[in-house]
Amino acid sequence: VLPLRIAEVYLGPDVGTVRVSLAVPGVASAVGRLIGASAFVGALCAPLVAVLARGIGRVRLAGAGFATAAIAALAMSMAPTLPYLALANGVLAAAGALLQALLIGWLAETVVARRRTAALSLSLLPLYAGAILGPGVAAVAVRLGASSAGDELALGSVFAVAAAVLASGLVAVRRLRP
Repeated sequence: VLPLRIAEVYLGPDVGTVRVSLAVPGVASAVGRLIGASAFVGALCAPLVAVLARGIGRVRLAGAGFATAAIAALAMSMAPTLPYLALANGVLAAAGALLQALLIGWLAETVVARRRTAALSLSLLPLYAGAILGPGVAAVAVRLGASSAGDELALGSVFAVAAAVLASGLVAVRRLRP
């Protein structure tokens, strides 16, 4: 979905008239740069978990991470230009990296050694479920969504669903003890 959103922002209203929008000169390059930059931002932010967790605590850090990720996902649906889309995607990547490092560190420290491998494996279940169910959910969201100016491919609903899923992480975090 992200490459299509990049093409949509890059091409504007003409995205619907282009038969293969990702093949338009400049779009593939923009996709590669943006996805590469977001991975780099995520890699840079992951080590900050230890410092931030000591300062504000794991539960608050997780809550802030889920809230930031949800807002960034919504911002991606409304980004009018590639720099804004890149910024929102970078924030989402940073929040995701922080959450992933926080979860793995928390599990490694709190789960007894004999159950640690299973716990770490199960912690990846949402990632696997997203990879399996995500395309179908995205297809339904696009079908139910309506195109509008700046959202010609009706991808806004996909990012809204992603924001809702990320915001649901706040519910789970509230159940954790600080």
